Amino acid sequence: MKTTKVIFLGLFFALIASVSSAQEAAGFTASITESEKPHAVLIQLSGLDGARTAVSISNARGITAYREYLWNEDNYGAHFLMEGMPAGDYLVRVSNRNGRVLRAINLSEKGLALLDAQTAPGSETGRLIARFNPSEKAPQLEVQIANLKRRPFSFYLVNLDGIDAYTEEISGAYAYAKRFDLEGMEDGNYYIYVRAGETAVWQNMTFSNGAVRLTEKFSRGSVAEEAPAIQAVARKE
Repeated sequence: MKTTKVIFLGLFFALIASVSSAQEAAGFTASITESEKPHAVLIQLSGLDGARTAVSISNARGITAYREYLWNEDNYGAHFLMEGMPAGDYLVRVSNRNGRVLRAINLSEKGLALLDAQTAPGSETGRLIARFNPSEKAPQLEVQIANLKRRPFSFYLVNLDGIDAYTEEISGAYAYAKRFDLEGMEDGNYYIYVRAGETAVWQNMTFSNGAVRLTEKFSRGSVAEEAPAIQAVARKE
């Protein structure tokens, strides 16, 4: 049985003040799709086996728009109505002790759409070229962005629990390159979000014991990407 939940605009601003197919996670299955209801996302879960499960939706800055916890459930389904929410990209996260599933969505005046799941490098002809590469000089991460065409550009490095690690807003540039020294950063799950005009990339990653590992990636617009030369590098003693 599926219910309908409304994510209220007032709730979102209060918090500021203070795959079309099912994805198999470690022990449960999640389907996060566009709903037949306008401006809504449909979340369907099965195989939860009663585990305490968190369902949340947050914006690109990590601010949580909605969160709920499921207890003693095996199956779950709900339409999340986002009409009236600020336009932009959002991350849907479902997690419990057995694993997690992430999916990025875009909300605009036209409605709601899933960001493309990236599993392979795209064409070099994209309007936004994004490269993320763990450096051999661990624990460092190299970021290169090109084809900005002087469009305003946003860069966010955020802990998946909603804590900003680094943010930057740039305008008037054709390209962006930075090597981030992650020494001292807490172990955990993070994401890099970059946006220029109508193009955006959402790169999830883990950081543990000085090693960076890139995980799920989503994008919208004309984006060209390269697979990293190194997936993970452990801290050199």
